[in-house]
Amino acid sequence: MTPPFRAAILAAALLAVLAVAAPAATGPTPVRYEADTPHSQVGFTARYMGVVDVRGTFPEFRGTLMLVADDLPRSTVSVVMDANSIETGNKQRDKDLRGPDFLDVVRFPKLRFTSTSVAAAGDGLAVTGDLTLRNVTKSVVLDVQPIHPAMTDALGVTRIGYLGRTRINRFDFGVVGNKFWNNEFAPGRFAIGDTIEIALTLEARIEDLERRKAPAGKRRPVVDSLAAVARAQGAAGVGRALRRVRESSAYDLSAGALTLLGGRLLQRGDEASAIEVLRQAAEIHPNAADVHAELAEAYWVSGQREPAMQAATRAVTLDPYHTSARETLRWARGDGRAW
Repeated sequence: MTPPFRAAILAAALLAVLAVAAPAATGPTPVRYEADTPHSQVGFTARYMGVVDVRGTFPEFRGTLMLVADDLPRSTVSVVMDANSIETGNKQRDKDLRGPDFLDVVRFPKLRFTSTSVAAAGDGLAVTGDLTLRNVTKSVVLDVQPIHPAMTDALGVTRIGYLGRTRINRFDFGVVGNKFWNNEFAPGRFAIGDTIEIALTLEARIEDLERRKAPAGKRRPVVDSLAAVARAQGAAGVGRALRRVRESSAYDLSAGALTLLGGRLLQRGDEASAIEVLRQAAEIHPNAADVHAELAEAYWVSGQREPAMQAATRAVTLDPYHTSARETLRWARGDGRAW
């Protein structure tokens, strides 16, 4: 892992969904990456009748990756998949898989993966993590191979890619099916293979928030102007400006707009201004998980662990599957527990 290119490749592989042991309360700050879901895929393959492979995906998922590039074993990741989004190319089969005999998406709407450890394995990585399906959690190991190292695209987005594979026994997670599929004296028993292959093809990214446009709406935008105030006058100035704007109903103070503003300020390294904006945003939108999650990150990056834990806990209370808030909470606590 000493050659520079090999180190970059292994970093790329880790960034995508794989990572690891408990971070200490102090030490280097990881870089946060979010899974780029439109350019990623969470897929699986099951054998049918012993001869045909049926492939499916979970198109709706989210993931947060925390990378310590110079100390990979300290990195962590959380991924959550929407069970109801399962697609196999057959509507009736998808309906059956969503039902109580298989995934039971009404009772168990999410699948999740949380990293626990990582180790070098040949040219790639062996990543161990907890996979939860139907509220059953088992430790699995992903065989991870890099797709490409970190690079910046034409839109200023930093990207990395990897491919991770593992196999599970569906019976270990209670994915059994009805009596037809389990009758040893009927063809159904042999229709679905016991082993399911899982393949995670993921792009993770860091977006350049200066390039992202504020949400379009009927009210006047404030993101660019308040960002300029913060640059010129600092946290106190942007705080006063935002309080004045709050007195008018003519401006866009949506959760999306204020979260974007706070994220821009944080990317600039202006943590104090980001905290001021996001703190007021949390007052305006007390039930917006994204706002509290962004505020938690701002507090944590600035070294304020207790407020970070409080904000992250609020975000998780509002959205128990908010991977970004979960990862911030894991790092702010410093105990490695993510779920």
